Amino acid sequence: MKKLQKSAIDLIDKCKNQKLKIGTAESCTGGLISSTITSVSGSSDVYELGYVTYSNQSKIDLLKVNSKDLVAYGAVSREVCSQMSSNLISLHPDIDISIAVSGIAGPKSDDTQKEVGLVYIAVSFGKKMVCKEYKFGEIGRDNVRLNTSIEAFQIAYDLVNQL
Repeated sequence: MKKLQKSAIDLIDKCKNQKLKIGTAESCTGGLISSTITSVSGSSDVYELGYVTYSNQSKIDLLKVNSKDLVAYGAVSREVCSQMSSNLISLHPDIDISIAVSGIAGPKSDDTQKEVGLVYIAVSFGKKMVCKEYKFGEIGRDNVRLNTSIEAFQIAYDLVNQL
């Protein structure tokens, strides 16, 4: 958990220095990313909002993910996670950086037969987007959520650091 907290603090400090706002769209982490951000004193300077869109319908209703893509690729896919991230910025222009995650934390897979531990993380910043696939394996639900959150903070930090 120390690594998770440090990753969040590093990103928050970077965003404060550059006066950037963060938004989150979480599925498999269930709010862990936003909870970690808001546990840091002063995070209100950079954290704008977050969605926990666990169901497919919430991804459609709140994040305007294309329902045809959800059917074709599944919620745990590069296509859907990328839309979660980019649509969050489109829907909320005050956000500079959006972090989106979708995955299968386990202990069992969903009905798509995708493997437990498969996660997509998409981070958008301006016109740039990075979407990465991770295969954490069957390391336990909490560890998938933890590792996903740490990686999401790192991707966001690296993207902002490219300025």
